Amino acid sequence: MNLRGFIQHKKRWLLFLGEEILLAALLDFLFYKEFLAMIPLLALALFHLKQRLEGAEEDDRKQLEADFREALNAMSVSLRAGTSLDHAVPETAAVLSRVLGNENQLTREFYRMTERLRVGIPVEKQFRDLADRSGSRIIENFSEVLTAAKRMGGNLPVIIRRTAEQIELRLETEEEIRTVLAAKALEQKIMTAMPLGILLYLQLTSPEYLSVLYHSILGAGVMTACLLVWIGSALWGQKIVRVEI
Repeated sequence: MNLRGFIQHKKRWLLFLGEEILLAALLDFLFYKEFLAMIPLLALALFHLKQRLEGAEEDDRKQLEADFREALNAMSVSLRAGTSLDHAVPETAAVLSRVLGNENQLTREFYRMTERLRVGIPVEKQFRDLADRSGSRIIENFSEVLTAAKRMGGNLPVIIRRTAEQIELRLETEEEIRTVLAAKALEQKIMTAMPLGILLYLQLTSPEYLSVLYHSILGAGVMTACLLVWIGSALWGQKIVRVEI
């Protein structure tokens, strides 16, 4: 990870951490109104923070794979024009710079490949390195196919074009599934937020209505049970609307 990537990752981490602390404070206000309750709630927030960071990394990986499709299309055009693979990489970097911008992660990766090609690092090893760092199965599969094709003299333009077509088919399928589930995902978020909204409304309008549930062992037990049910339903709802291909 370069310095820019580290800074962006740190900003995301701090943003999510701040949001999780605010969520823990809100849950404490709604369910307990006890400062000591913040300790287990913060532990729960850290668990949720880990899930959110993993989800954000997964979104980054999907975006990288979508951009990789554009890169393969550009490489395929260069190879069909008779350009060697080593020269197709810098040409692809220039195309990605125009299409995706210089700040795009994959654009920076291809410029990095270009610099490393100048010092004699084979292109197949660079794609293997990119696959290892990104965790993308698509890039990993392409790296393996590229290595085998160079070793056995395969038709690189055809291989890259077919790989780009397969990636496009997969991304289109994922997009169709997300479109179908978009309404359900929104409903799930609303249903998750509704119990908190009801509690907050009662706290602000009729605090005496819930006062019996606070500052007592029995009340804390009831509210803990409600909190656990809410967490369980939220996790269950997320699992239902999450589909992996």
